[in-house]
Amino acid sequence: MRKKLFLAVLIMAFMCVSLCAKSRLSLDGKKVVFIGNSFIYYGGCVQDGNQRHLDEGMFYQICKSHGEHTEVYDCTYGGHYLRDFTKKGCLSQNLHKKVHHHCPGLGTYLLDSVPLNDIDAVFLSEAGADNKLFMDDVKAVMREFSNPKTKFYYLVHTYTYYRQHCNILNRLPELDRMGVTVVPWGEVAYDLTEGLARLKGSKFDYQPTTFIKNNGDRHHPNPLSGYLTALMAYCALTGESAVGQPYDFVEKVMPTKLFVAKHYKECGDTNYPQILASKQEMRRLQKMVDKVLKKTKKQQKQ
Repeated sequence: MRKKLFLAVLIMAFMCVSLCAKSRLSLDGKKVVFIGNSFIYYGGCVQDGNQRHLDEGMFYQICKSHGEHTEVYDCTYGGHYLRDFTKKGCLSQNLHKKVHHHCPGLGTYLLDSVPLNDIDAVFLSEAGADNKLFMDDVKAVMREFSNPKTKFYYLVHTYTYYRQHCNILNRLPELDRMGVTVVPWGEVAYDLTEGLARLKGSKFDYQPTTFIKNNGDRHHPNPLSGYLTALMAYCALTGESAVGQPYDFVEKVMPTKLFVAKHYKECGDTNYPQILASKQEMRRLQKMVDKVLKKTKKQQKQ
């Protein structure tokens, strides 16, 4: 009797492991592209924003930690809109009067180095503006990719929530109906700093500067936000739980002392280094990521 019971338990455990393995998508050998602006690269989700070349930022590092060799294309430029990434070429004329963060120039096709017919996943993110033509621009960029199996994701950054960009927030359900998966990483930061959510057992005081810089501007993400972006993108794409995902590479990608010295008026203005140093708090954040992704997925099914 005991042997039969033990055998039954083993079979159930094997079936559970098999089902989990089937539900998880391996990114080994996959090609992923990030399209957007500084709201993606500033925190290190991709490494610097340039760039139309293979990237080794935080998203890549998560893949690497799983033994997955993933080609990550960084197509992000400061101040750029989604409309700049079609065959019409870069349209952001006003930016070329300033530092344009490596953009090769007006009229340049910013996806020319990307294998458009062989991309597995595309992550899109709009600039920090309430773009009235948001949906048209998303559709236009999606048309650039000719592989019918390409999956699309939209990264909702913090500025969209803090500024309540209705032309974006109100159209998220429409994105879902188009087959675009919404990845609201900014919701995690916004809800924690606005008191709309709490982490059980946490002793940290979540302020905007926990996730956002305050020197030069007060809207660009820091490395903790960069990690959240990469983590939620990875989990949305693979079906993996956020809990237990590595983050020891954050310091390598975006060194704390350098970032804080450059992007905060005083070193005590932010507590993100302390949060990254706390295994318990990072686990709490990862649990919240799972909760937000689960809620978003449920909303999209309705």
